[in-house]
Amino acid sequence: MPSMASHIKAHNRKVLQETNPTDAPDHTCNCKNDDICPLAGNCLQKAFVYQSDVTPDTGESQYYIGVTEPTFKTRWNDHKSSFRNEKYRHKSKLSTFVWKLKEQGKNYNLKWSILKKSTPYRAGSKRCNLCLWEKYFIIKGDNDMINKKDELLGKCRHTQKFLLKNFKNRNRDIR
Repeated sequence: MPSMASHIKAHNRKVLQETNPTDAPDHTCNCKNDDICPLAGNCLQKAFVYQSDVTPDTGESQYYIGVTEPTFKTRWNDHKSSFRNEKYRHKSKLSTFVWKLKEQGKNYNLKWSILKKSTPYRAGSKRCNLCLWEKYFIIKGDNDMINKKDELLGKCRHTQKFLLKNFKNRNRDIR
């Protein structure tokens, strides 16, 4: 017989679980042209670790490891805005690297790929598999990686949405 605590945990997990089968997108890409999709038709995928290969004119290819919890297209748009607007040049190691290339007058090509799909932090769990996989790929990286090893010490940013201070009461009329 399961204990009362396991019943409560199962109920809470069921209630708090964010992934709904009805929330899954019917399509994996909404780009106007398949040729311009950054992930070859998979830009609406969620929760994975990605790699961006940066190849300057000189041919010295380097790569960046990143993570996205919402759709990749949202994260890709953030990267593009940090490449265009100088005030966001230090938003990520990738944008800092791209701005250095721009200052040197070098053109570059970006190629995006999915390294590992995983699950983000869920309320009540003790770890974020998404951040753990990102750290694994950064540790496994070599000298051609743009990321720095100090990124391993960072705290998981996916837990913030579950904190009580970020709770917004949607039923304000209840007294």
